[in-house]
Amino acid sequence: MAAQSPSQALTQTLMVLDTNIISETLKQNPNDNVIAWLLQNQEHLYLTAITIGELLEGAYRLPEGKRRENLLLAIERIIIGYKERILVYDGNAAQVYASLQDESRRNGRTLTVEDGMIAAICLSQKATLATRNTRDFSPLRIALANPFEDPTPDITIIDLDDVP
Repeated sequence: MAAQSPSQALTQTLMVLDTNIISETLKQNPNDNVIAWLLQNQEHLYLTAITIGELLEGAYRLPEGKRRENLLLAIERIIIGYKERILVYDGNAAQVYASLQDESRRNGRTLTVEDGMIAAICLSQKATLATRNTRDFSPLRIALANPFEDPTPDITIIDLDDVP
């Protein structure tokens, strides 16, 4: 079998969108690289239930009014658009989450509950995480893509043994 280029391998991977990627699409002037990357990979993109919760929580923090209402409508459209591609936090993810939290604690790192749950879903589903927040996720042995830097990013798997 012929070797695949990084961009070919990327498009054949289950790709989970972190909250910061979806949030970027809700801005008036979203990052061009992110939009190009989303369009290129749209058939392989998934959300987690955690990201939906984070998006809705952010919208509900806004004062009542037109801005909040419009944001909630936009989030509802996203949920509908991804309805068959929303990954849940299940028993397998819970086991991975506990292990990630334990490993993070032992290595003196803080892992937020939300980031830990998203990472656990990705690891349990063998998915790549598309995020701008590579610094917090890189120690977790998770495949990462950063669409902010390159509209056709390579998949990088970071091993904790390689992190100082």
